[in-house]
Amino acid sequence: YEERFDISPYAPYAREIDLSHSAWREADVKLILSDESGRELIRYHKPPPNLWAKVELPRPFEPRVDGRSGVEELIIAGREAEKLRRYERAEELYRKALTLDPGNAEAHASLGALYNRRGLYREAYRELKTALGRDPDHGRAHYHLAIACRELGDLKAARDHFWALQLDPAYNGQGFYFLGEMALAEGNPEEAEELFRISLNHNALHVKGYDMLAMVLRKMGRIREAQEMLEKVLQEVEPTDVLAQAELWFLSSSPAQRDTLILRIGEDVQVLLELACDYMGVAQWEESIQILRLWPGAAQEGEAHPMIYYYLGYCYDKLGEMERARHLYELASRMSPDHVFPHRLEELTILDRALEVNPADARAHAYRGTLLYALGRKEEALKSWRRSLAMEPNAVVYRNVGKTLWRDKRDLVAAEEAYRRAIELAPNDHRLYADLYDVLVGLGRSAQERVSLLERAPQHCRIQARLASALVELEEWDRAIEVLRSMQFDPYEGERSTRPTYYAAYIGRGLKRYHEGDLQGALRDFEAALEYPRNVGVGKSYFAQDSKALYWAGVVAEELGDHEKALRYWREGAAIRQRPQDDPASPRDGYEPEARYYKSLCLQRLSRAGEAAQLF
Repeated sequence: YEERFDISPYAPYAREIDLSHSAWREADVKLILSDESGRELIRYHKPPPNLWAKVELPRPFEPRVDGRSGVEELIIAGREAEKLRRYERAEELYRKALTLDPGNAEAHASLGALYNRRGLYREAYRELKTALGRDPDHGRAHYHLAIACRELGDLKAARDHFWALQLDPAYNGQGFYFLGEMALAEGNPEEAEELFRISLNHNALHVKGYDMLAMVLRKMGRIREAQEMLEKVLQEVEPTDVLAQAELWFLSSSPAQRDTLILRIGEDVQVLLELACDYMGVAQWEESIQILRLWPGAAQEGEAHPMIYYYLGYCYDKLGEMERARHLYELASRMSPDHVFPHRLEELTILDRALEVNPADARAHAYRGTLLYALGRKEEALKSWRRSLAMEPNAVVYRNVGKTLWRDKRDLVAAEEAYRRAIELAPNDHRLYADLYDVLVGLGRSAQERVSLLERAPQHCRIQARLASALVELEEWDRAIEVLRSMQFDPYEGERSTRPTYYAAYIGRGLKRYHEGDLQGALRDFEAALEYPRNVGVGKSYFAQDSKALYWAGVVAEELGDHEKALRYWREGAAIRQRPQDDPASPRDGYEPEARYYKSLCLQRLSRAGEAAQLF
């Protein structure tokens, strides 16, 4: 394809060329821009991909912390832990930094920000005040202290700290934005307009800033300005902005715009709740109610997601309509708890208020526990779940308690009790049996006890994989193989047990047959161990560690008089590869221990004893 055209900064060139996906993916593509004399100005080259080339993936940053780590290293490691939601580890690292430098502003600010994210505003307040005591101009500390003060109800202090951000380029745009939110919430639209405009001067791509400014303009009756701004946002900045669509509906009240908004919300209740939070954050309770009532069934107070009714109850509560609020809180408590996962800090406030009004709401206690756990407040989560169970036994809540006791508290005895109670309430939930099996493994219970548990469980690949593993422990090879052949397994990402169980079952039965003198049966089993049947759900890796099966297949083949087949198996066993993520400088690394041993035996059978010795 070739074309001549004039181009300049004021007359850019754009052209779509019809090129099939396969051609673009596999072709050697060059894009060359030349001037009128043929001189090359720009070249873009995409060579055809080498599908067999080894791709070295970059390793993620992993900060190393030891007894010699300094304050900065500990703070950086704490931030990395936060990214992985390892809040307890992050807090530990920040505290350790403070033992080296008490009063360190960055460590205190990091702790304060962490506490804010977990809804621990009083703790955040203390840390952030300490940070500012060391560094009065610390922008991050001012920002998070303003947030903490706002959530604690000290609006004057919140304003002071937001204003303190005006000279900090990292936070000044957001500081003015929150000042605008506070002005709007207090019914001062003129002040809010000014603050939102200043905020947008600092951050011209802040979509929510434009939406809030349009809301202010609507409140002041400047309808055309608001509409033009919202249409510009949707056309030029963020075409999927649901808050802009909601504001257009409030501007026009037209059925068509209402339908557009409902279509944009779709079937995802979280989009609806997030939109309601946008209005609740600026105390626009009536608009929040109208948004929430858009959900199917909510206007008629029928079956709906319970958080919708908790939100509605909270909005009416804020409007002073306590009877209506109480009714909605009670309605929320009767909705199905399936697939309810509160995760917003605003929802902690809403659930706390619902429980003040109705302390006997077992499901609100359960939802609150789920949210607290997500925030890393695990002790509080356990207390909430246990309060819920005292009022209303529930399998999911027992599971939550059991998993917390198992994974976080390491109290396996109590975890076992919780899981058994959960199974009594939901005997058809295979996940409960799988978890209880793992708890019993941790407790050192016998394989026979674990088999008895799984034989009562509903059939599922997670259950059958564990059952086969326990049967292998019991050396019940035939039953294990029958289980593994009976269904399709779909290993989840990172799951590594199904294929090793299949491999161990056939090798175990093959060795049994070998020692009993059934050489043909043994060879069939060793060869079956080398297969990767589709129903097991795992394909053969380039780094497959199958040397044990290959060694014994060679031994049996030789005893059967087929020396060429034996050599073929031993050569393949001697050629198994190290996994690449391990240190290639050491021949010991990259192998599973048993695979390395049997590779050495294969090498010895091939009279390559020197190579075998290097493996140990």
